[in-house]
Order: sequence, then structure tokens, then C-alpha cells
Amino acid sequence: MRKSRSAKANSEIERYYFERFRKVYDLPSGTVCYADKPDVLLKGERKTIGIEITRFYIDSNCEERSEQRQRPLREKIVSEAHQLYLEGGGKNISLMVGFNLDSPIKTNSKRNLTHNLFLFEKKYESQSTGDFYSCSFPDMPEINFIWLDSKTRSDCAWRCSQVYSFREMSSSRLKDIIADKELKAANYASCNSYWLLIVVDGSDRAQDQEISKDNLSFSSKVFEKIILYRTVFEEVFELNQ
Repeated sequence: MRKSRSAKANSEIERYYFERFRKVYDLPSGTVCYADKPDVLLKGERKTIGIEITRFYIDSNCEERSEQRQRPLREKIVSEAHQLYLEGGGKNISLMVGFNLDSPIKTNSKRNLTHNLFLFEKKYESQSTGDFYSCSFPDMPEINFIWLDSKTRSDCAWRCSQVYSFREMSSSRLKDIIADKELKAANYASCNSYWLLIVVDGSDRAQDQEISKDNLSFSSKVFEKIILYRTVFEEVFELNQ
């Protein structure tokens, strides 16, 4: 059966991370083969190690407030509001929109927020360059601020601007990730042992977090090794078993 486009893209991402990881971590001797369930097979003379790869998102994909779900919603809303504005004869002016992390966008409210942002710009399009805060748009609690650049130019753009708070790794979230992968291990190809490689990609705000070395003690009946790989500093942490 051919892989779906999303599955193929995901396998390419996993391969990218593993190729980076193997440059900073001494793997046992053997041949690396990319597979599925688990993602990598390390075939040695006497032992085959199956390595499952996953990314450590701060919030689960199931949570509506998660950055990986909110980010495309923000971008779509700003883009569509800009398109509405231009189609309505709007000026070539720029807008920067900052969103409120404490008031995530609901999927069913996306259309209203798009329309309200369009109406806001129609109302204030003749104002001088400057910032607007929540008192100027009480009907848009999902937005923290809007910066208007009233100077017209051909390369005008509407963009998202986000301020992020610093997050430290959640032990309970890490535990949930490990437990989820353990449940799926029944479908793995037969190997002599299994490792779990958990990637923290600091270039992605949905993953960027500080790893506390004091909370890296987890046991697993499935994985011989559980490894955290933080890409920003090429750091590798092996969880105590």
C-alpha cells in the first residue's frame, strides 16, 4: 500500500531528525534502515534495534489551544481578512496582529473573527501609524494588539506577530508521550530491543522548551532507551531507567 502524502512527509521529517541525531550520538555498529513502526531499524550482526521517533510538542495535538493548531488558524484569519479588505477597495497599508494565548481561537468562531478583523481595519484605515489594544476591539478577545502602518506601499502585508512565554518541560507531558508510544508498540516490527527518540525542535514555538535535567527519571517496560534530543544546542539526554 502506498503511503499517503502526509505519511510520506512525516517519514521525511523523521529521517531528517535522525540524520542530525546520529551525528551527535554514538550509535552501536550496524546498518540503518528507514522503516515504519518503528521508524528506524539499526541492524547489527547479532541484534536489531528498533527506534521510534516522535516530537515533543508542549501541548497535545488534541488540545485546541496548542500552538500547532492555533498557528494555522491565526495565519488563515489574517490572510482572509486582508483579502476581504482589498476586495472591498481597501488601501495598500500594512497590519501586524498579535494574538492572545489565553483566549485561543475556536474553530467555529474563525469566520466571525475574520469578519471582525476586516471591519476593524475599515473603521481605522485612516488613522495614523500606531498600536491598538483590546479596548479598541472588545469583540475580538482572541487578539492582544494590532499595529497599523498607515503608509501605503505596493508591498503591503498583513502578518501575525506573537509573543511567547518561556516554558519548562512538563514531566507529566513527557510521561504521556512515553505511555502513548508504549501502547502503540504492539504493532512494531519484531526487534531485539526498542529505543524511543523524542525530538525537541527549538526552532518550532510549539516545541521550544527548557529541559530540566532533574526530572529525567522514567521507567519503561517497552523501551530499552528513552532519549531526548534538543536540536537547538544539539543536546542529548538519556532518561534514567
